[in-house]
Amino acid sequence: MQTLRRYLDTIEAELALGRLQAEGLSARLDHGGLQNISHAMVEVLLQVDPDDMTQAEHILSAMEDGSLTLDEGCDVGDPENGDTSSR
Repeated sequence: MQTLRRYLDTIEAELALGRLQAEGLSARLDHGGLQNISHAMVEVLLQVDPDDMTQAEHILSAMEDGSLTLDEGCDVGDPENGDTSSR
């Protein structure tokens, strides 16, 4: 695995990880052994397979610039009724 990004915000790191995994990429977070301290100022490394680096960078760049969006007709369930699964 190679480090693609470094985060101080664990939630932002988890979102990036989830997006890459949803796209089928092999990725993981390295918390430096402090993964149970979710709100501490700990550098979190987002690591991906070296073969996926270019694709992962494109995906994260699209997230950051707002070009990665859901289609207008995308069904994301009904969160008010506890259904957040996509159909």
